[in-house]
Amino acid sequence: MPMWHRTRRSNICDRSRSVSFHIQLEKDQEPRHVIQMNTAGGQQKSKKAKGYKNTNALVVDNRIARNRYEFLETYECGVELVGTEIKSVRNGQMNIRDSYCRVTKQNELYMHNANISIYGFASAYFNHEPLRPRRLLLHKRDIITLRQKQERQGLTIIPIKCFFTSRGWLKVEVALARGKQLQDKRQDIK
Repeated sequence: MPMWHRTRRSNICDRSRSVSFHIQLEKDQEPRHVIQMNTAGGQQKSKKAKGYKNTNALVVDNRIARNRYEFLETYECGVELVGTEIKSVRNGQMNIRDSYCRVTKQNELYMHNANISIYGFASAYFNHEPLRPRRLLLHKRDIITLRQKQERQGLTIIPIKCFFTSRGWLKVEVALARGKQLQDKRQDIK
């Protein structure tokens, strides 16, 4: 025979959440209150923050660029992506081997030739173009200094690596680089 005698349930509705109070009454005992919070979708809200196991998990590394270029400065940028692109990157389907970055006249930084494969579980209508230019999110003053150094000194802006932060956002590390000569490559090998 169950220990509790009856259960009464009442709902209090808010705009985005509904809270359910379950009052469990046992024989000859005081009532206990159990509170459950449900989000608008009906799923239970966890009390702990949503954490990712792999903090700063590396997705792609441009090792060829380390051989071809000498890095002078590095910057960490965000990437503007659509839904199917981020799903493909989470599956590990990204390649930045031949990619480079350019600053436009409107002082926006774009990454070209970065290949993010088509997401296999989406239809062709909702999928993205694999080689489209992707906008990188960086402070305006940093973009202006990158543009000035690129124009004056003849340097190149190259993405070095892509990784996920602890919050689950995709970041790209971009370097202001100078091309190596053959003798510089020989010294690196030694």
